[in-house]
Amino acid sequence: LNKDNNTEINELKVQEILGYIAFKHPDIFWKFATQALEDIKNIKLKQVIELNSNSGLTIEELSFLCDMSISTFKRHFASIYGVSPQKYFTQLRMEQAKSLLFLQKRPSEIYFELGYENLSAFSNEFKKHFGISPKQFQKKNERL
Repeated sequence: LNKDNNTEINELKVQEILGYIAFKHPDIFWKFATQALEDIKNIKLKQVIELNSNSGLTIEELSFLCDMSISTFKRHFASIYGVSPQKYFTQLRMEQAKSLLFLQKRPSEIYFELGYENLSAFSNEFKKHFGISPKQFQKKNERL
């Protein structure tokens, strides 16, 4: 037997086993199949997020890429990441901001790079997240 025939035989065996389980234990089979489909959606969502986390795409665009409605996307996102998409992306941007500020980049140089419309919006979000302004953060960490 060559490798292609072996693959075909293995696929037929899997189909036969799944058919048997579906016939003998339909409740268990459908629960398994439903979970497998759910896992595929979650994997796709994770891939879309990881590939586009710095792209500046909107929640609507990300949900479209996942082939989900916005509400379904938000629900699946929260179940996977434990927070809403908005909170997740804010936390991600704040961690990036912190890293850039450690590198002595000025807030006026990084706000647009992080997806903020203006310096004020970035500074307000940073202060809300860390309790101090970006400038104060840099001054505090200059000494370290």
